[in-house]
Amino acid sequence: MDNHHNERYISQEYVKLFVKLYNGMSVDRSIFRGHTYMVCVLLGCTGTARIENPQVLLLECLYRQLGELDNCQFRKKGSQYSFLLSPKTLELFGFDKKAVADMLSGELKKSGLKCAFLFDSYIFEHGEHSFREDLADHKYAMLTELFFSGGEFMDYCPERFSADRGSYPGTRYLEQIRQHISMLDRNGIMHAVEELAEEVLRKHTGIQYIQEIDYRIYYLLVNEISKFMESDIEEPLIKRPEWLDAPYFITFPEWKRLLRSMVTEGFDIIEKCCYSANTGICKKVIDFIHRHYMEQISLKQIADLFFINAAYLGRLFQKTTGMSFKEYVNKIRIAEAKKLLLQTDMLVYEIANHVGFTESSYFILKFSQEVGKSPTEYREGLICKN
Repeated sequence: MDNHHNERYISQEYVKLFVKLYNGMSVDRSIFRGHTYMVCVLLGCTGTARIENPQVLLLECLYRQLGELDNCQFRKKGSQYSFLLSPKTLELFGFDKKAVADMLSGELKKSGLKCAFLFDSYIFEHGEHSFREDLADHKYAMLTELFFSGGEFMDYCPERFSADRGSYPGTRYLEQIRQHISMLDRNGIMHAVEELAEEVLRKHTGIQYIQEIDYRIYYLLVNEISKFMESDIEEPLIKRPEWLDAPYFITFPEWKRLLRSMVTEGFDIIEKCCYSANTGICKKVIDFIHRHYMEQISLKQIADLFFINAAYLGRLFQKTTGMSFKEYVNKIRIAEAKKLLLQTDMLVYEIANHVGFTESSYFILKFSQEVGKSPTEYREGLICKN
């Protein structure tokens, strides 16, 4: 067995031990001192054209520069490719991880790929929890920094990267979004999404928690949509927020755009379903107005009568009739007042009370705005014509 073959064999054995360590088996992490855990993160293409199968180019380039990587690739997850680098590999670069990153980044750019390189040697010398848990914390801390600040090189150390395990800002915003959906309040929903994104940015929320926020909003939307479906649907009507598993890593601005797009897409479907399902309610409300316009009716009173949210009914009514509930009621009342002015000799204040206005001055104002004349002028004009 020659030395080259023997080196490959030892490398493979270390990879097997590393996998066992990762899976919680009794392997002492300190045997990997001198090794480095490296994550290559695909950020996108350097040109305008999108490259098909970027992982093939990535692995070919890494193999050319660090020939043993075909043996020590640990795992792949979306845009992230994880490797175990041996001390022998690092020695070639004077144990300078930045030099490794710069060389690999430069070579990948020649192939049209833009990448970031995350290194972690600290993991093999210090432990707080299980190895797998510590590794995930370290990686997510660096990915969070990459998500918000960008960059092409990071080397983990606890002083720089905070692996906050409990930072989750989304709960109250989810409740706001739920409430605004129930009222079909598009502006309210988007405002809540904007505030959520601002807090995520302000707190530099861990990327794993950002993914959780996305899924909670996604399932909230899916649940609301499903209320209008006759049976369960196998395929979701809106795209799942699986950006963390996508071929290219995204940063905060792109995440914000995708979040807004998902919420808008989901709300469009909910709004369409709501209006389709509740068109009949508007017809009933209009009929109720025509039968009770002379009474002191309100939108809330009618909403309670039909067991529907008042704000939602107001938007539904506006969309169906082209005017607000109050405008529609006043229009009906003034139309009836015009008939009474023509067909009776009732006084103006009597007509006002008869059609549902509690104050004659307000009746005169609304009548003048609608007709262009005061009630008295309108009556006199009709008399002159006759």
